[in-house]
Amino acid sequence: MIDFQAWDNCIERSVQPRLNALSWYLQLTCPSWDGLVIGDYDAVLPFTYRGRYLKWLVNPAFSQQLGLFTYDELCEVQIQAVVNQLKRITLQSYSFNSANQSMVHLMTGVNSRPNYILDLSAPYEQIRQGFHSNTRRNIQSAGKLSLEVRLISSVDIVNLKLQYPASGVSQSVYRVMPSLLSEIEKREMGFGMGVYCEGRLIAGVFVSHYCNRLTYLLSASTDEGKEKKAMFLLVDHLIRQYCGTETFLDFEGSVIPGVARFFWGFGAREEVYYSVFRGNVFSFQGLLLSIYRSCTRLKKFLSPN
Repeated sequence: MIDFQAWDNCIERSVQPRLNALSWYLQLTCPSWDGLVIGDYDAVLPFTYRGRYLKWLVNPAFSQQLGLFTYDELCEVQIQAVVNQLKRITLQSYSFNSANQSMVHLMTGVNSRPNYILDLSAPYEQIRQGFHSNTRRNIQSAGKLSLEVRLISSVDIVNLKLQYPASGVSQSVYRVMPSLLSEIEKREMGFGMGVYCEGRLIAGVFVSHYCNRLTYLLSASTDEGKEKKAMFLLVDHLIRQYCGTETFLDFEGSVIPGVARFFWGFGAREEVYYSVFRGNVFSFQGLLLSIYRSCTRLKKFLSPN
């Protein structure tokens, strides 16, 4: 049985503390989660599974990076023990945090993925020098309009996202979104920020704040908001608010070129993390998974309702 307080203490003291690895966050995003504990909670690794019968090890919604969290360096024997434990899981699509590179390279099926972070410790004008010219123009253009940036509730950003959903987003995101954002807000570990035009909410973002990391968890925009470049104004406002503090703005990256360009435009630097993909369809478990999905589709087809 996991000691949640000890688990959370380990996450907070780790080299890469992440809000999404805290016990209450995992409980909301993956109620069936389990974990590997090393020593007296000297290091921990969340096991977040999907599937009722055949279990995949996956990152749940709003959890870009998980993996091993430790506040002291592990010896080679300990690292190899963790790798061996992970190798026993046949089916997985799991992303490790950026501090796990040495461990991940001992595994097979590894792919690198981009994340984008912006150091906010410098004064605003110094950070602004790193903005791309197109980003500066869009901020200036939006600033000339009658737009107002103000705090909004998690309910506001959820409703906006549901009205203007992004294509290709998993349904699990929309299922988890209301309860997760509400809990983060209740614990005062995050906030919503929106752009209004004549009383209408046209763009919004929800940002979590844990240790020294602001994480760009969710954003949404109306067509009017996109036209008026409201999101540029919103992120610029966020940077102005936190500049000069020992804080990083974590954009949580994207492999979508247009989204990546938006992050780059603010001078964010790329931070590589790694995902492990394992699951041979010819393996016994892979074959069972294929049969299970086929039976599920057939059941839906034959159902009178």
